[in-house]
Amino acid sequence: MQAKQEKYMIFQNINWYLKKTSKKFPKLKYGLLVQGITSLSILVATSGVPTLIIWGLQRSFNFSRLSVMILSVCIGLGCLLWGQSVYKTWLQWENANFWIEVNI
Repeated sequence: MQAKQEKYMIFQNINWYLKKTSKKFPKLKYGLLVQGITSLSILVATSGVPTLIIWGLQRSFNFSRLSVMILSVCIGLGCLLWGQSVYKTWLQWENANFWIEVNI
């Protein structure tokens, strides 16, 4: 016969995780917040690119000014995506280290 397994609510699990990580891995507690902010920023930026193009065409900007504006937004978006990728990789490694320590 199996032992009855306790069920925990999501907030209890998050609370347990934050308590455990705050001792040896204090930077992990900001992981979810930073991921949310970068994901939201990327969403806003990617949805803003077509809007920016239409706005520039309606204002009758010359080609060089419009292309520089679009190129700068795309470079900024690329840097944001690169930063998110690097942060996700770091976060995965830190989480792996945490779970190794928990299970040892």
